[in-house]
Amino acid sequence: MTVDGKPPAEPYVAEDASLDEPPNPNYCGPRRFAAVTVPADSVFVMGDSRARSNDSRCAGPVPVSSVFAVMAD
Repeated sequence: MTVDGKPPAEPYVAEDASLDEPPNPNYCGPRRFAAVTVPADSVFVMGDSRARSNDSRCAGPVPVSSVFAVMAD
């Protein structure tokens, strides 16, 4: 994630994937990836372990019908 082209300070992240690692469609580690258009009735999900999560960066958008829980406060 970047804000205005710069990574935000995230001191709570214990292990992170490299921001400078080039995108790799065969590996879900890089934090840089091509622009994504999320279809209607889908969501783009990212795991809480950016260094290891197998999420929408490589698996693609998830149909809303597959979402069975929503976290809210």
